[in-house]
Amino acid sequence: MNKFIDDAVKKGYEFIVIEPQECYNDSIVAFDNGRLVYDTERLMDCTRMYYEWEYETAIEWFEYNTLSLTYMKDGPLFFEEDEEYYLTHNDERVTLEVRNKILEDK
Repeated sequence: MNKFIDDAVKKGYEFIVIEPQECYNDSIVAFDNGRLVYDTERLMDCTRMYYEWEYETAIEWFEYNTLSLTYMKDGPLFFEEDEEYYLTHNDERVTLEVRNKILEDK
């Protein structure tokens, strides 16, 4: 299990978790506005290692199978270090508090 998942469940939140968790839980870096936040760089690394894929294959998989989850109710958010907004959510800024915590833990 993951500390962000555990804490959110204890607080009564319901949200989408990317499966398989044994592959992707290490890429969860925060919980923000009722949603898990995944670091896209870590997510790509986890995908590559778990499935033994090349980087390009991992990106294609993410774009085709995973990225659209962010548009679902309580779907995950995707964080990129160089971006001010969450990936695919131009109206949802990464809060300064969450951003600093993510970068501090890297």
